[in-house]
Amino acid sequence: MKKVYLFFVLLTAVTILAAGQSRNVSSRPPWVMGEAPSWTVGELPVIDLQGNYLKVQFTQDADPEVAESKGEDMIVSYLVSKTGVSISSAKDLKVVEDSRSTSNNGRIRSQSNLTRKAGKTVIANGKTFGRYCLLDKYVQYKGGRYYFAGLYLVAEKDMSLASVPPITYGMDRGAWRSLIVPGWGQFYQGRTGAGIAFLATEAALVGTTVFFQSKVNINAQRINEATSIDIKQAYKERYDSARMWRNISAGASIAWYAYNAIDAFTSKKGRLYYTVAYGNGYLSLAPAPVMIPETGDAGFGIACNITF
Repeated sequence: MKKVYLFFVLLTAVTILAAGQSRNVSSRPPWVMGEAPSWTVGELPVIDLQGNYLKVQFTQDADPEVAESKGEDMIVSYLVSKTGVSISSAKDLKVVEDSRSTSNNGRIRSQSNLTRKAGKTVIANGKTFGRYCLLDKYVQYKGGRYYFAGLYLVAEKDMSLASVPPITYGMDRGAWRSLIVPGWGQFYQGRTGAGIAFLATEAALVGTTVFFQSKVNINAQRINEATSIDIKQAYKERYDSARMWRNISAGASIAWYAYNAIDAFTSKKGRLYYTVAYGNGYLSLAPAPVMIPETGDAGFGIACNITF
C-alpha cells in the first residue's frame, strides 16, 4: 500500500506541475511569442484585410493603463512617420474617435460592432494621416511592471478600416498532434515545459507498464513450470503483485494520455479565428422547434443554416 500511495503522490505532483505550466502560458495569444520583456511577434491571422494591415506593439509600465496608452502613442507616431511630414506642435496633432458606420458587403454596421472598439483617426494640420483600432491585447504582470502587447488594425491615409469581426480563440489546429504523441501538440503550441512533462511522464508510465507485463509473463511461466506447491504459491504472489502494478501503471498511462489530449485541445493558445466568417459566407447553428413529418408530433431539433 505504501508503494501505491507513493506512486499516486508522484503522479499528482507531476500533474500539478504540468497543469501549472499550462495555466501560465495558456492565455497568451498566438501573435505573442517568448517571455516578457523579450516578446516577439508570433503568428498573425491570415485574412483579407481590404488593404489594411495588422501591427503589434509592445510596451511596459508600472500602470497597465499607461502601458496601453504608450502602445497607442506608438501607433500614432508610426502613422505620422509614414508620411514624412514633421509636426511642429502637439496642438497640431489630434486623434479623433471614429463612430461612423461602414459598409460590409452591403450590410451597414457601426464600426464599434465590427472591431470591439471604435476606430480612431489621426489628424495633423487638418490632414488625415491614417486610422487604427485595437483588435486584441495581452497584459502580463512581472517583476513589478505590466507588459502590454496590442494587436492593431491599421489603415493609412484616407483608407477606411476593414470590417473585421471580433477576435476570439478557437481550438488549436495543431492539438491533434497530442493524439499521436503525448506532448507533441504542446510543443507545437510553444509550451515546451508542458510538452516535456507530458512526453516524459507518458514514456515513463508506458515503460513501467511494459516492465511489469514482462514480470507477469515470467511469473506465469514459472508457475506452470514449478513442481512444488510452495514454489507455485511464491510465484503466484509475485505474479499477483506484478499484475497489480501493471494495471496501475496502465491505468495511469491511459489517464495521462487523456489529460494530455484535453490539455492540448482546450488550451487558449490556439490559432486566431473569427466568430463571423469573412465575406458573405457564414455558418449559424441554433436550436429550433420542429414538427416530425412522419408522426406529426411536436419535437425539438437543431437547425443549421449555411450560406456560401
